[in-house]
Amino acid sequence: MAVVSGGSERTVRAEEGGRETGFLRYSDGFRIDVLRADDEETAERLVRSVMASAAYEGAGEVSVHAVDPDGTVGRACRRLGFSASGGCPCCQREGTACLSMKFRDRYVLSLLGIDRPVFQKEDDGRFSAWRDGARPVEELRRFVESALDPLDPGFIPPEDRIAVFDMDGTILSENNPGDIEWAMYLRRVLFDPGYVPDDEQRDLAEEMIKVIRTGVKGPGFTQRKNRCNARAFKGMSVDEYRKYVSDFISEPSCTYEGASRRNLFYEPMMQLVRYLDESGFEVFVCSATEALSVRTTLAGTGIPPYRVIATEYSLTASGRGDIDAVNYVMRPYDRLIYTGEIVTVASGMNKVTKLAHGLGKRPVIAFGNGSGDYSMLSYVSSNPAHKGKCFMLIADDSERDYGSVERTASVRAHAEEEGWTIISMKDDFERIYDGCVRPRYKDIGELFDSGRKI
Repeated sequence: MAVVSGGSERTVRAEEGGRETGFLRYSDGFRIDVLRADDEETAERLVRSVMASAAYEGAGEVSVHAVDPDGTVGRACRRLGFSASGGCPCCQREGTACLSMKFRDRYVLSLLGIDRPVFQKEDDGRFSAWRDGARPVEELRRFVESALDPLDPGFIPPEDRIAVFDMDGTILSENNPGDIEWAMYLRRVLFDPGYVPDDEQRDLAEEMIKVIRTGVKGPGFTQRKNRCNARAFKGMSVDEYRKYVSDFISEPSCTYEGASRRNLFYEPMMQLVRYLDESGFEVFVCSATEALSVRTTLAGTGIPPYRVIATEYSLTASGRGDIDAVNYVMRPYDRLIYTGEIVTVASGMNKVTKLAHGLGKRPVIAFGNGSGDYSMLSYVSSNPAHKGKCFMLIADDSERDYGSVERTASVRAHAEEEGWTIISMKDDFERIYDGCVRPRYKDIGELFDSGRKI
């Protein structure tokens, strides 16, 4: 078939053996004003070509002016799913009709064997790390497809397409042991010959090991952990701290075989990150780990530094001394150094306030893995402008990772009560990591019994 465009009208011709077997003319509004064909099959092919063009250009409807609704053209259109809309409004002649099809169901074209609309892309293995038919993937795809379709009630304008992921335990293993922040603290306090910890920091390290073994945090643990961790890097410049983090995560993992710490991202979750990015969503990470540490860890994942919202440690200019920061003018030779104090810990309700301040609007998709993410997911799911979609990752795979059904039971129960979609590592992940990565121990507590350096 040949398509000829001219002004606001376009024509399509069907030929066979050099002879024209059908002709169609339609306007920019995808109204077919003239359609003649030797047979129903040719008429159907002509109309299909217009339907495909309408879908690719984001139109919501194709209509056909049928002089004889029961003739060749009318029968071909009805076979395609068109329905009559009464007497023709153009000429009001008896026996004529306008037949139309609306594309509110975005799957109608694929069911008819027509090329998919632009907002549906072929998978190309993009979800290869997921089990076939995994419910979380299907639900996310339906949500995204609705969000991209201007005629769908779930349509979301491009400027509001924002997704947010927690990092540790959601897209990255938190068995290093513990998350990256915990592991780096244990290295600093217990194994760094260049650092002399105070008594509170040593006590916290022992307490942290007990928490990793049991999963149980004592009263005030989180506050002590945040306070001690910030102090552990007091006096370091931003560049020194970045290098410390980069060197640490580049080392071989002490809890997994076949990977460095920076390569312990959950491949199924990273496939979702890439899918959302390719679908036009801005993907942010909101983490309770310190911001520069998160940005350094995420380097190379495609998530840029400015899309990280995380815990902040206080910084100052190296030459400022006791001068109030408002009155101090930074000099070219000053370095930014860590003061050992915390500005904000991005966990729990603080995740919500930091998202509100940092983004100025609510995300429409959120992923988390624990109680520290409850407020963030609640904030997203109750979005008054657009219906939000939330997912909770459950680390329940004790064969291929350090997961536990028992330890994650309360998180699963809370997510189910809230109506958030459950992602089960055990049931939904075809593979967890990219490459030949496997746990070094049956139980992560064995690491501390082995005497191996963290």
